[in-house]
Amino acid sequence: MTSIYDKKISKQIFSLAFPTWIAFLSKDLLGIADMLFVSRLGAKSIAAVSLSGIILGIIFMMGHGISSGTVALVSQAVGRKDKEGSKLYASQSISLSFITGLVISIICIPFSDHIISAVGGKGEVITLGSSYLSIIALVAPVLLMLVSMETSIRGNNDAKTPFKSMLIANVVNIVLDPILIYGWFGFPEFGVNGSAIATMIAIIVAFCILTYSILIGKHKNNIVNSKEFIPKPLIFKKIFNIGIFSSGKMFIMNIFGLFFMRLVSSFGTVALAAFGIGLRLRIMIFGPSMGFGVASSVLTGQFIGAKRPDKAKTAIIQTTFSIIIICLIFNFLFFFFARDIISWFSSEPDILKAGITFLRWFSFSFIFL
Repeated sequence: MTSIYDKKISKQIFSLAFPTWIAFLSKDLLGIADMLFVSRLGAKSIAAVSLSGIILGIIFMMGHGISSGTVALVSQAVGRKDKEGSKLYASQSISLSFITGLVISIICIPFSDHIISAVGGKGEVITLGSSYLSIIALVAPVLLMLVSMETSIRGNNDAKTPFKSMLIANVVNIVLDPILIYGWFGFPEFGVNGSAIATMIAIIVAFCILTYSILIGKHKNNIVNSKEFIPKPLIFKKIFNIGIFSSGKMFIMNIFGLFFMRLVSSFGTVALAAFGIGLRLRIMIFGPSMGFGVASSVLTGQFIGAKRPDKAKTAIIQTTFSIIIICLIFNFLFFFFARDIISWFSSEPDILKAGITFLRWFSFSFIFL
């Protein structure tokens, strides 16, 4: 088999970046699909899902921190041909994700109403948002383990399997959303809770697909070692020490998101709904950043592990340039087509007006994300 290090770096970057980008976009589409279907229920439902989305963003940030540490360690092990080391880090990452997700569930489920209230929810928005958050929090361990498994598989140069799992999950979510939200085909009409249930099922489906892949399917005995799932605090610390710097940016952005969400809530439900739609769309911009960021991390780790710092430097430069170009394209699209984009989510004049203004101004920040 031809060594990965013999291929052109640009080809390596795009072969990793685009499937990863689409996989991240697919994960983002779970929330965007929820927002699209829930928006038909009115401004309060949009606001409730928006507030819950900010909290879920912080949860995802924790998963991103773990996955960033994982991809660096796994990629370096792959680069230096240390297969057992790669399995050790991947296995420990999944264990750490499970423990972190369990803590999140224990905190979010009983205190969901207090959390939604703290970020600006009022009245019915608290009731709707806390129910949505509680349902999603049930699968927080599964969600974080899913992120770790995706990262471990990508660290072994396979970006297609995570992409396929999220594609299937999105199909499941899009099919179930209207059925459970509106009560189609004789099902109960769950409203906002229906979107949370659909997302929960979709996450479990993606998790089952990747679990099958690494334990029974094409990656059996290649990604993880079942004997290494027992928590090892020193490995946890190693993953955390690397991941904390990568997740720091997302953490700060979500904290600012919480602050502004709280501030915007003082202007009423319509303003909160418009702001929430804008934040959901912001997530789409993370797709290319994540895709090329993961490609950069994987290749840099492998080149460093293979003692080729010159190639690592080239990979970083090329991925950075690619991200800048793509973000400028999104800047153009979101500025000039803001009305069309916001109208997908709501046709209410007040929400439309506020959403367009927010999206156009916010589009100028894309290149810095």
